[in-house]
Amino acid sequence: MHYSKEEGNRYVLGYNILRVDADFRHKHLVSPSSCNFKHVWLRTINIDSVFYILKLGLKGVSDIDCVDLENEHVISVNVPQNFFSEWANVHPVNWDGKLALAGIEKGRLGVWVLENYRKRKWVKNKVVIPLTFMKDYPIMLSQNMVPYAAKDNRVCWFHVDGESRDGFSFDIESKKVEFKTCSIILGIHLG
Repeated sequence: MHYSKEEGNRYVLGYNILRVDADFRHKHLVSPSSCNFKHVWLRTINIDSVFYILKLGLKGVSDIDCVDLENEHVISVNVPQNFFSEWANVHPVNWDGKLALAGIEKGRLGVWVLENYRKRKWVKNKVVIPLTFMKDYPIMLSQNMVPYAAKDNRVCWFHVDGESRDGFSFDIESKKVEFKTCSIILGIHLG
């Protein structure tokens, strides 16, 4: 989906979109922001008809390209560096149908929700959820837990331990953990 090319002393990031029309033509969309690819890696998540490409730098996320497939345009959203003190375990999450960045710090899940990507607006306050279940399951280390989605007051996770990938959900109100198969987690996410 993405491509890059060097222009002078910077790299330009763009996206190839395949139009499903009579000719199956490609359309090239160029990112409004540029970055130094020697110090950046990409993380992508799709929510509805928008692909969110997080351009992660050495000190955290520099920006997010929001590739709207329906309207065929790209909007770049800045992400303040102070959202998280440690960016290594920050993941893109579908948070009730909106993009969010979620990371575990000091036994708590911190979540910043992108309220409106078109207006480049983040929620004012970080959502902080104590992860009390980590005391009951000491094998679950924060670096091995990847938040996947949140819907109807439940956060779905994947626990990655070597080759194994287990799924579970955490009910925010009751603070209960339910271990699930990956297909059930996808069902919760997809509704």
